Amino acid sequence: MEPRLYSRLLFRLLVLPVAALAGLALILGYGLRRVQDSANAIDRADVVILHANRLIKLIIDEETGLRGYLLVRNPAFLQPLREADHQIDSEFATLFTLVHRPGGFEHRWRSG
Repeated sequence: MEPRLYSRLLFRLLVLPVAALAGLALILGYGLRRVQDSANAIDRADVVILHANRLIKLIIDEETGLRGYLLVRNPAFLQPLREADHQIDSEFATLFTLVHRPGGFEHRWRSG
C-alpha cells in the first residue's frame, strides 16, 4: 500500500471522527451551560416570588388589622397591623435588592 493512500485512509478513519466528537462535545458543553443558566434563573425567580408573596401577606395583614379596628374600635385589632409594620420595610428592601439590576431589564433583553 502506498504511504500517501495509507495517510489518507488513516486521516479518514481517525482524525475526522475525533474532530467530529470534539465538535459535538463543545456543542453539548454549551447546551449544558445553557441548561444550568436556566435552572439558576428559575431558582432566582422562585426566591423573588417567595418574597413577593411574603410582602403581599404583610400588606393584607396591615389592611385586615386596620379594617378590624375601624369596624369595632378595639385596639386589639391593631396587633396584626403593628406586627406587619415591623417586617414590611425589611421585606420591601429584600425584594428591591433581589430585582434590582443595573441597566434595568430592558437593557438586558435588548442586548442579549
